[in-house]
Amino acid sequence: MKKYKILIFTLLAIFCTANAQIIVSNPAGSEVHYDTYAGITYLVVFDHITAQSQIEYTGAGTTFEWYKFSNPAISISNQNYISPDGATGYSLKIDGAQEITFWVIDYSQIMPQINNVTFNPNDANACEHVVLNFFGNIPPLRYQDKNGEIHNINRNVSVTYTTQSWGTDAWITADTTAVTVLNGNNSAQIPAPLVNTNFSATISDPFANDLGITPATVQSVTYQAIAVKNKLITETTTRDAANEHQRPDNKNFLEGSAPLDIHFIGNPTAAVAHNQWTVFKENIFFFTRTAADFRYTFNDYGQYKIVLVSSNQQCSYTDSVNVKINESALEVPNVFTPNGDGINDEFRVAYRSLRSFQMAVYNRWGNKIFETNDPQRGWNGKIGQRDAAAGPYFYYIKATGTDGRKYVLKGDINLIR
Repeated sequence: MKKYKILIFTLLAIFCTANAQIIVSNPAGSEVHYDTYAGITYLVVFDHITAQSQIEYTGAGTTFEWYKFSNPAISISNQNYISPDGATGYSLKIDGAQEITFWVIDYSQIMPQINNVTFNPNDANACEHVVLNFFGNIPPLRYQDKNGEIHNINRNVSVTYTTQSWGTDAWITADTTAVTVLNGNNSAQIPAPLVNTNFSATISDPFANDLGITPATVQSVTYQAIAVKNKLITETTTRDAANEHQRPDNKNFLEGSAPLDIHFIGNPTAAVAHNQWTVFKENIFFFTRTAADFRYTFNDYGQYKIVLVSSNQQCSYTDSVNVKINESALEVPNVFTPNGDGINDEFRVAYRSLRSFQMAVYNRWGNKIFETNDPQRGWNGKIGQRDAAAGPYFYYIKATGTDGRKYVLKGDINLIR
């Protein structure tokens, strides 16, 4: 019993004729792949060719002429079918005019057989990728059109290996698979792993799956990772005083009011041997640190760039982040209402990026009734444990901004009840 796969195709666009039919057959238990390819009507791939393999035309026609691709063409049959050979092209002319072209492949003759995969850890670009070299019998996959032009068909190589990728807050170690084209010298390039691993490689092509063929997998010896990466993250100490403009109110805060106390975390990968942090202020070297993490408080106005270089003897990786301390500001209200409604209950300044601060509040007779050197604190409208009377009070403020600006402010504040 033969197994048939039927090709139905329309010749109208090419020959302006009705539909034609091709039957490609092989012994029972065998498989056939076929498709249209550039330069020919059909590429026919048998898993293996036997004496029973056949290509048959069953459409309308009176005369049939089969030719093998050659120059000049070689006539081989005037039947409506042929028994094909592998690695051979055929042309079928119907009634002397219509033409269908085929290239036939016997997959058993070009099936890749790999028995070893190697790599060169000293490759010039080994920090970015690994070149895998495959050894065995890997015939080229190609076909020829009627004009003698050779067309190459890509074979892919699927490589499974272990590496790391950054998750939500840590490196995740897991297997990954890279699929790439096998180049002409039987090698392929994949991203460099970040951990020690073995490479499991399988060579495939467009035909193996349709033919029910499972390509063999080979495994390399252990690869010692040299590629490095880091993932620079920051955690800023937060403050909640509402009267501070641009205060750091979340751990990702990198611009605003000083002081910004920031923990810099490098998260280097396993092959990293050395970490170097360099801090620049206004593009001028400021200071350096050598550790996986470090903490620094930015007290001075300006723009900073923090650069982390993680490295070993062969590879390095750089990441960076910017921090900006904005210019200082200081504003004083002229009224407050300490009535316990949670709105404007204290006499407090609005400020940003202050290095030093002193404030004193006086009554109308010049007696000091409140003082603080913390701009987040304010006068709650009490003298001792008693509520102060409504009316005007007087303040004196002296402060210095992180940008060097000096503030001396005095005036009156109205207490309203």
